[in-house]
Amino acid sequence: MSSLTIPIRIPAKDITFGSFAGMVPQVFEHPFYLKKVRSQSQVFDTTARFDGPIDCLVKSWKNEGVEVFTAVFRRQ
Repeated sequence: MSSLTIPIRIPAKDITFGSFAGMVPQVFEHPFYLKKVRSQSQVFDTTARFDGPIDCLVKSWKNEGVEVFTAVFRRQ
C-alpha cells in the first residue's frame, strides 16, 4: 500500500510572495504614472512646463529629488 502525501501550503510564504507581487509593479509603474499625470495636467500654451516625457522625468528628478519616484511607498 502506498502512502499519499498532500503538500501543505505555508500561509507566510503565500503572503510574502503576494506582497512582492503587488509592490514590484508599483516600483516600475509609478514614474510613468507620474509623468502621465504631470504631462496631462499642464496647460499647453507658451508656458508649458515640460517639453516631453523625458523632460518631465528629468525636471521632476532635479526639482524634487529621488523622493518623487519613491512617493508610492509614503503613507498619505
